[in-house]
Amino acid sequence: MADVGFQNGSIRLEEIPAAYYSGQTINGSVVFDLREPLNFSVIYIQYVGEANVLWSYTQIDTIHGRERKSEIKYQGHEEYFNYTETLAGGQGISQLPRTHHAFPFKFQIPFTAPSSFKGQKGSVTYRIIATMAYNDTRREVLEKVITVVAPLDLNTGNPALKEPIDLELEELNTCNWCCESGPVTIRIRIPVTGYCPGQTIPIAIDVQNKSSVEITEMVFEILTKELYRSTQPPSEYVVPGRVLATVKRGAIMSKTKRNFTCGIVVPDMIAPYLENCGIIDVGYFFRATISLSGCNDELQEESEICLGLVPLRETLISEYIHPMADSLPSGPIPVNDGSVNSIPPRVPTPVHHGSHHNINRSQPNLSQKDYQQDPPPYPGGNLPYPTENKLRNSTGDIGFRTPQRLSISDVPYPAPAQSNSPYPSSNLMPGGVPPYPVGNVMPGGAPYPYPARNSSHDVSAPYPQANNSGLPTYAQAGFAPSAPPATE
Repeated sequence: MADVGFQNGSIRLEEIPAAYYSGQTINGSVVFDLREPLNFSVIYIQYVGEANVLWSYTQIDTIHGRERKSEIKYQGHEEYFNYTETLAGGQGISQLPRTHHAFPFKFQIPFTAPSSFKGQKGSVTYRIIATMAYNDTRREVLEKVITVVAPLDLNTGNPALKEPIDLELEELNTCNWCCESGPVTIRIRIPVTGYCPGQTIPIAIDVQNKSSVEITEMVFEILTKELYRSTQPPSEYVVPGRVLATVKRGAIMSKTKRNFTCGIVVPDMIAPYLENCGIIDVGYFFRATISLSGCNDELQEESEICLGLVPLRETLISEYIHPMADSLPSGPIPVNDGSVNSIPPRVPTPVHHGSHHNINRSQPNLSQKDYQQDPPPYPGGNLPYPTENKLRNSTGDIGFRTPQRLSISDVPYPAPAQSNSPYPSSNLMPGGVPPYPVGNVMPGGAPYPYPARNSSHDVSAPYPQANNSGLPTYAQAGFAPSAPPATE
């Protein structure tokens, strides 16, 4: 009797595409066909949500005149859930008849799960893994990757998202030595800090060019930056900013004043919301660059903006439709009180007033089946949610944070740590330049060793081990000097 098991099987999900909001329920089945009876030990399914970062640095040491190279790997791991349940068997040897088999399953994604993300040095991933184990060491595995979208409603986020951004660029001493020259002053304002893909950011520009030099070009950009944190050894890596959208405006002559407006469109994307991820941060920035004629240096300023899923009501003049609505999860965004709010792809024309609703997400109560211990091997009992923070020991941050943290009073886990302000204050590290410090570097150029707790994650096959990973405490993590450049 040949064992065929999962050879022609698959994990089928009811939702198409396989995308879910944090808090939504996954419904699916493990399906396969048997052409003859099959003896097996247990069929179980595992739901895993985790983040991993990894980069390396080649260190060159000279000892007695000889160069020695060594590779240092920086890595970090964070687990959001690791939950296992039995679909069939588990009590001795069982037999499946010759026929089509479908084992249904259901799992609610925690409200705290951050968005799926794949970046240059790390990723946040979610997987469904079905395993058929036999009475010996043989096993067959099916795996399905799903996408999680943590929905950020800008109306319920940080109150700073409704505040304007003001930039001022000024050149007092131009290099035109043959003529008397006054200052060049450019003031730039955008009305709010939070936007959504497809929206146009209006830019108001006030130019006072009292100098004898010409403003040759003004460039406005939206860019993104990524920050990765390792725990072994503790360090940070900042990826150079990547430009997402650009708008340019032409020359402004000397001894002139001008006031005008232009707009820059937020590109089509599903912006990842990683507030609850402790080892990866993604931020978005508005940057202005002013070029002057002659030998003058460029003037440049930037400020962080926030990109979300549901736009501010104050910014809407008509119905908002997300430009990537077809790629978003189906159905409304779930909330933890059992009701649902508006479906994000379509937001009705609002009444223009402020929102008093606060985010108050909590982990769902999921029951876990008791696992039988006969016959071994069998999956060990896993806590459905992590219980302690692994790394939030840095000095700054990118990415906006909600001021009110998650309420987990109803679950038996430690309360989150008190968060800090998401904006650096005047207490910067030596050499720091607002908004992010860049100094505080150890002799020899190595980054300051931020402490972190020890972490161990045994994720070896075939069976999941007990989950000892931690929930992020949602405190403000650091934006500190990056680790040495990674080896490509």
